[in-house]
Amino acid sequence: MGAILFFLAVVPVLIVAAVLVLHAQWTLPVVFAYAVYVRLFDWCSPVRGGWRDTASLLGRTITDSPLWRFYRRYFSATLVRTAPLPPSRNYIFCAHPHGVYCLGHFANIITNRAHFQDLFPGIVVKSATLPVNFWIPIWREVMLAIGFVSCERAAIQAVLARPTFSPSFSLDFGFRERKTSNDGIPRRDSGVDCRDPWILKETLDSESTSSCDTGGSGKALFLAIGGAEEFMLMQPGTMDLVVKKRKGFARVAIETGASLVPVLTFGETDYVTRLDTPFARALSSTTRRLARFAVPIITGRWGTPFPRRGVRLVTVIGAPIHPPPLAAGESLRHEDVDLLHARYLEALKELYEQHKDTYFAHRVKDMEFVQ
Repeated sequence: MGAILFFLAVVPVLIVAAVLVLHAQWTLPVVFAYAVYVRLFDWCSPVRGGWRDTASLLGRTITDSPLWRFYRRYFSATLVRTAPLPPSRNYIFCAHPHGVYCLGHFANIITNRAHFQDLFPGIVVKSATLPVNFWIPIWREVMLAIGFVSCERAAIQAVLARPTFSPSFSLDFGFRERKTSNDGIPRRDSGVDCRDPWILKETLDSESTSSCDTGGSGKALFLAIGGAEEFMLMQPGTMDLVVKKRKGFARVAIETGASLVPVLTFGETDYVTRLDTPFARALSSTTRRLARFAVPIITGRWGTPFPRRGVRLVTVIGAPIHPPPLAAGESLRHEDVDLLHARYLEALKELYEQHKDTYFAHRVKDMEFVQ
């Protein structure tokens, strides 16, 4: 229970602490030094693939804490492998459903690194999250230390298309020759490698393409496809997914040569109940419009947002779906994106059908692609 309380309370506590620190005059030198460090040396790390060493001392200290053993025990967390993932390739772990907290991801992958490496040796996973998580002092360092990056297109391609970054000087004073088009994508005639850390690309939903290809080196990116729209549909015993209209992940898979891996966490929609009232809908839509994330009103154990006990979180990792090759200089075709997306949906359905009676027997209805 202590691990759950820590997980739910750490962000609010850090926000309050940051406000208190900013109001204390004696802390101003520390605040100034921290701001200089972040702005000059670490500002772009979330969009450049994160910190290089995800097994850093800080990261290991956090993820190997004994608290997480109680966390996993609280949910009877289980990780299931259905197929091997050769470390000679890169992967996009497409996670469903989003849920509210993505607790299954923390329980079975982030804080269960040793068991994950036993099942998938040589695979190093980073996770994509909203940029707002990197606006909170100290919390941004925690997120970077345990392997999180921004969900922007630049960060996703940085993880999958080249080695990840350690904190480095990140200001561009204009001394470099401009080699990008107006949308931030390298020009075909620029001779710029798309692994260039100075090239910041647009968000994942961008229609622009890159000719970058990679042979793969056991890197994987965890991406919750449905996002805020999906967890605003969640109710216990259901699995309504927002995936039909989401094709950006298939586009990036072709661009980078990364294989798509369907990931289902059974129980992710069961540990809390979303209240569907006019006020709750208005609050969620307002926060999503202003800050790109939705604030739901939920109830769980004892009528609080605390997750219910007795909900089992089982994360099932499916077989990889390899994208069609994209030769250097070749333009990405929308037909290839649609075909890969359709193949992925079929594989996701098959994965659900194989495991629903074992891990989702309490379902109210079957999984549905609603959007």
